[in-house]
Amino acid sequence: MLSEVTVAFHTLGCKVNQSDTARLEDVFIEAGFRPVPFEIDADVYVVNSCTVTSTASRKSRQLVRAVRRRSPGALVVMMGCYPEVARKRPGTQECAAVSDLPADLVFGVESPDVVVAKVRRSLAETSSGVGVSHRSPGPTDRPVVVATRGCDGGCTYCIVPIARGPLASTPPNAVIEEVRRFVAQGSREVVLAGIHLGAYGRDLDPPTGLGALLSGAVEIPGNWRLRLSSLEPMDLQPALLEFILESERIAPHLHLPLQSGSDAVLRRMGRTYSAEEYRDLVDRARSLDPRVGVTTDIMVGFPGETEADHRRSLEFVREMRFGRLHVFPFSPRPGTVAAELPGRVHGSVVRARRDAFLAVAEECALAFHRAQVGREAHVLLETRVSNSSGGDGMTVFRGYSGNYAPMHVRGEHGDAAGDLVPVAVRSADREGCWADSLSETVCR
Repeated sequence: MLSEVTVAFHTLGCKVNQSDTARLEDVFIEAGFRPVPFEIDADVYVVNSCTVTSTASRKSRQLVRAVRRRSPGALVVMMGCYPEVARKRPGTQECAAVSDLPADLVFGVESPDVVVAKVRRSLAETSSGVGVSHRSPGPTDRPVVVATRGCDGGCTYCIVPIARGPLASTPPNAVIEEVRRFVAQGSREVVLAGIHLGAYGRDLDPPTGLGALLSGAVEIPGNWRLRLSSLEPMDLQPALLEFILESERIAPHLHLPLQSGSDAVLRRMGRTYSAEEYRDLVDRARSLDPRVGVTTDIMVGFPGETEADHRRSLEFVREMRFGRLHVFPFSPRPGTVAAELPGRVHGSVVRARRDAFLAVAEECALAFHRAQVGREAHVLLETRVSNSSGGDGMTVFRGYSGNYAPMHVRGEHGDAAGDLVPVAVRSADREGCWADSLSETVCR
């Protein structure tokens, strides 16, 4: 009998993938495995893959190969969206690539119980069994609760509906109870996520909506806050927007994927809003709460994107004053409409356009950081960076405010990683804001 079997996890991709890995880790622990960091020797390695772009697929493959080279005697598991898409598209290049990977077990988007059972069975074939670990998982600083899986959207570039299937909402009571469990364990911030979070409840019987779910979640007592992951602009109706930004429990942060500031490109993408409609939404949000942080995604080099489209999109992003920008090049995913569209943009042009957006992203981030100076907020202390140089025994922590401004906080003597503390912002630079921990209660 093995005295203890170790398992290491690496997750690529979105918060839904992160939540899937967290659930899987819990089941492994219950089955007697001991989690260890991915960088050290382990008996089992699990790679939870992503395929939303060709880069994500390549990184997933590279990681599996690297683990096999490093630990030839370990059990290597690949799972998630990449093999799920490959399984649904037999005979394709992606399917062949997955088949050639040096993984011992390959799963798609599979139940954690099934994964763990097959891992145990595979280990039993080469050893006398799996030992029991007595490790108890502690509270996490920012756990993710997934409310929706799958998507019914019609974005022409997106592989997610193939990988994750149609919209599937978790019943409200189950979502709220999972949030309650994390709060009871000591988590000070819980992230509510979903593939298409704004569509929550449309598929339930009877149908419900995200607003009703949030109304129940915010009633959970305690010193904690709820953060929403990503919301599609077309789903954020006025009543929902007002509820989110008027709630003292919900972090004043909206991640609203724009993708392009050019209406012509948005139409080819299958997005159902114009740049001006997006601008109106952000203006309404900022009128409701001037502190709100707005972050976004931008895709460059979509088929047919002209230089004029690029300039229009770049200027629109500069005007919107986003707190953070995720910029990524168009990646043709086999099986999507966009993969067959004419007008492919040359790689060198795509890289130049990406670099232009990254420069604007730095400008926007610096302006956002500076706008926080003189304000008070709550910050989730995530990582201890160093001891303060003032000789007073205080410690500097890194974390995020409610509106998702990165913060370096000089903590009080009792502060610790995982705490949600009030702070006063003193200064800012390109790296973020610098703040002092306060004793009195302040705004979000």
